[in-house]
This record gives sequence, C-alpha cells and structure tokens, in this order.
Amino acid sequence: MSGTKPFNRRFTLATAACAAFSVTSCNSPPEGFSADDPEQGIQSFGAGAGAGGTGNSVANGAAGSAPSAAGSGTVTSQGGAGSVVPLPPVAMDFVLENFEDGDGQLSAEGFSGRWRTYSDGTGTVTPAVNAPIVPEAGALHVNGTGFSMWGVGVSVDLDDSSGQRVPVDLSEYRGLKLRAKGTGSVAVEVVLPATTGTAEVGGTCTAATGCFGHYSANLTLSADYTEQTLPFSAFQQPEWAVDTERDLTQVLAINFLSRADGAPVNIELWLDQVSLTPPPPAVGGPGSVLDDGTNPFAGRTLHSDGGAAFSAYNSSSGADRDLLAKIALNPTAFWLVGGDPGNAGRIVDGAGANYTVLVAYNIPNRDCSGASQGGASSPAEYQGWIDGIASSLAGKQAAVILEPDALALSCGASTESLINYAVSSLRANPGVAVYIDGGHSNWVAAPVMAQRLQSAGIAQATGFAVNVSNFQPTSALINYGKSLSSAVGNKPFLIDTSRNGQGARGAEWCNPAGAGLGEAPTTVTGDPLVHALLWVKRPGESDGACGQCGGTPAGQFCTTYALELARNSVF
Repeated sequence: MSGTKPFNRRFTLATAACAAFSVTSCNSPPEGFSADDPEQGIQSFGAGAGAGGTGNSVANGAAGSAPSAAGSGTVTSQGGAGSVVPLPPVAMDFVLENFEDGDGQLSAEGFSGRWRTYSDGTGTVTPAVNAPIVPEAGALHVNGTGFSMWGVGVSVDLDDSSGQRVPVDLSEYRGLKLRAKGTGSVAVEVVLPATTGTAEVGGTCTAATGCFGHYSANLTLSADYTEQTLPFSAFQQPEWAVDTERDLTQVLAINFLSRADGAPVNIELWLDQVSLTPPPPAVGGPGSVLDDGTNPFAGRTLHSDGGAAFSAYNSSSGADRDLLAKIALNPTAFWLVGGDPGNAGRIVDGAGANYTVLVAYNIPNRDCSGASQGGASSPAEYQGWIDGIASSLAGKQAAVILEPDALALSCGASTESLINYAVSSLRANPGVAVYIDGGHSNWVAAPVMAQRLQSAGIAQATGFAVNVSNFQPTSALINYGKSLSSAVGNKPFLIDTSRNGQGARGAEWCNPAGAGLGEAPTTVTGDPLVHALLWVKRPGESDGACGQCGGTPAGQFCTTYALELARNSVF
C-alpha cells in the first residue's frame, strides 16, 4: 500500500446546489509551502507489500509527515484538562409520512398531497395509475411488471391544497431518510418546476428534449426493511437532462421511479416512513457537526496540498505539465506515520474551509517487518500516539482512515484490539469520522475480513476503506465493499481509486507497468453505501525501488511513473 494526501470537508446550505455535481477541490499549496517542510505535517510513503498485499513503505527522509451519537448534553474535550464542549439540542427528523393513518394522503403539518402511481403504460402496476392508494399494514406497497419505455413509479405532490400543486421550500433540510424494502432499486427524485415540462402542472421546462431530468439518488432495496439517508447533495441529474440549478426552495413532488434504461423493468417497493433530515447542529465552532449516521463527506470540498506532485507540475512544461496537472490538481490524503501526533490538528487547521482526510499508519510491527516496516515500538506507545491525534482533533472536522493493510496482514495478536482502541479514542470527537482499512477485493475473503472488522470495532466506526494503494477495478471493489457491508451492519465505505484506472495488475504491486489514474476524487457517488471515491495513495510516489521506479526509493516522487499513470488515466 502507500501514499499520502489530504482532504477537507465543509457543508453549508449555501453551497448545497453545486454539491449535486462533483465537489472535489483542486487547491494549490499555500504560498511558501514546501513539500519537505515537516511543519506541514505530511508523511509520504510508497508501497511495499507482502504477497498479495498492498504494502506501505515509509520514505527515509521524506517530508513531514467519530462522531459520537447525536444528543444534547456535554462532551469532555481532549483539548485540555477538564474542558467541556457543550452540545446543542439535536434537531429531529421531520416525518413527512408514516402511512399510519391509512388514507394515502400526506399527513405532515404544512404539506398536502396524495400518493399515486404513474407509468409509461407498457406494463401493469398495482395500485393502478390514478387509483386511490390504501396503505397496507402501515406501509405503502407498489408492485408492477413489464414496463419498457421509461418505467414505473410512485409519486407524491408536496402541496396541492389550492387545488393544483405548487412548490414548497425544502432548503432548510439536508436530505431524505427512508425506511423501505423491496426488490432491486429505485431512483428517488426531487421534482422541480425547472425540470418539469409545461404539459404538467407547475412545470416550466420548454426545451425540445431534456425535460423531466429530475435530480435523483439511488435507493437500494432488500428483502427486509432498512433505513437509508439520501443527502440532497448526492442528488444528480441524468446526462441527457437540461442542465438546471438544483433549487430546493422549489420542490413540487418526490418520485420513486423504477427507470427503464433500454430493458423492461419491474417495481416492488414497500415504503414504511419518509422523513426530512435537518442540517447538523454546530458543535465547537463554525462548520463542526455531530455524526447522525449520514455521509460526512456529503457536500464537502476535499483539501489537497499538492505535495511533490505539485512541485513536479510547477517545474514542467508542455505535454508533461498537462499530464502532471491531472495529479497535482486533484486532492489526496495526508499520511501520519508516527512522530508528533499534533500534526493532525495542524493539518486540519491549515486546510481552512476544506475537509481533510488523514491516514493513521503507525501500528506496531507494521507490514509484518516487510518493506513498510516500522510503527510504534509497543501497544502503549501506539495508544498514546492515537490519543495525541484525538486530542489535536478536538473540536475539528476530519476523516481518519485507520491502519492500511493491518487487518489484511494480521501481523500481531494485538492488531485488532489496538485498532478497536483507536476507533474508540478518535470517535470521542463529534467531528471526526473513522474508517477502518478493509483490504481489497483480491486479497482477504469478505467473510474473513468481516470478522476482523468486527473485532476491530467496526460497530463504533463510521465505516471502512478498500483498495488503499492497490489497483483493483472500482466495480469489483463496490461488490466487495457491499459484501463486507452486509456482514458488518450495513456500514458504508470509501474506495481508493488513485491508481485503478486500468484495473488489477496481476501479482504486481510495486510500481507496475500499465497502471493508470482511476476516477477523480469525488464526494458524489450516487450510492449511499459508497461515501466517497478518494485518492488515498498519492499517485506518482514510488512503491519502492522496483517496477517502473527502479531507482526511486519508496515514498519519493517518481516523475516517469507519474507521467505513465496520467497517460493511462480514465479522464
């Protein structure tokens, strides 16, 4: 494994509209930044691995280096002896519909609309289109088959109290929380006047094509009821739609659509409750939030310092400069490999309004004494280092990826208990999200890794991360991640796409030929289980003096390899 690079997040309702698209940030380093300045708090590495692993190698002489359950009361700050951070009362979800009254009409105060099915007319749906919907056992149930034109769904207008539907303002809410079950998936759409053709009441779209391209997010269904939150920041328009501002002050309706994309579709949907989620309460200053189970990356801007890649880009010209820009101008994670744990807080402070992603990589017997050997000298030293990071992050916003490769390699008897300790310590901070490294799709089998994650404290963590510094294709990682998720309480996950643009490189892990940059970092994934696609490994940093970087030690920037990764990128 390997790599380093930063991210940062900040969510404000004022920036929510642009967050429906890619929200990665391409920030240049601040004036006076030096990649070799240990005060920047950055640690570089490269990958060196045992068989089948990803392996992290710390560069010699390289550059410097959870949320608690929402509630009211106080939390003891680790920033100073006896200090406390008061927690404000938590804003509750606004229940839009729970179907308990059995009348098929919105029951929430201030809303008025009826639930109805709608379809392209090519199949059969129950209840029939425009027929009254009578909830079954306190839930709405829609069943339909054989729709082949554009699909079938169920919709509810939000305000028809005047006799025709008019838009309502949902801008004060962060998203939708849904309790549902069924088969397959549906697109949850927010219907705006500007995305609705004038043939429908309230529509203002007059384009010849591209109307009805509503902002939507995917709701994945299973046989049992699950509760899922879809942040409005994750809602996107389809590619064919007329490009329209996502104006949440003007919402006509909410649709649940099984969309036909070139093949017949069915719908089997049970809705038990639909709620609106409020913005997170502020804790410890502007921008900090309590974890309420939603995606902490939603609506955030990722922070990057550029590092050695930016220096290479800045000193190059012509085609090489254009290629290196693909790396230097995209955000990556910061790696902490020991040393002063206070660097964590300084990195976050330096990120300003952006969201920082940190990687903690200092567990004892790191890499089983392989190419990335090192780490804390004892469990006690490691625990003290983790506590120092937690203290430096008190009152701040950040995501921490814990100990790449540690669970997959399983180098010591204390590995799982130490990661569990780290999760507990870091999650004492309301603004810190924690993701445990879970290997990748071509390494440890999902059932085995799930057991290790459980022992390592996944229940208390925000989620897990996959493919850190490896090359597995995103599609395989999504399948692997979802297999893991289903076994560990439906926890969400992060995917490292830094070098997976050309897929797995066989048994090669050290600067393999033919690799390419994967999808650019983004906090908009369209899948509530995938919290973000990130560049955790810093592309271009050598995995070791091997492969395409035979003369470059691990962790140092290898320009020739960086150029190859950029030439083979997916963008």
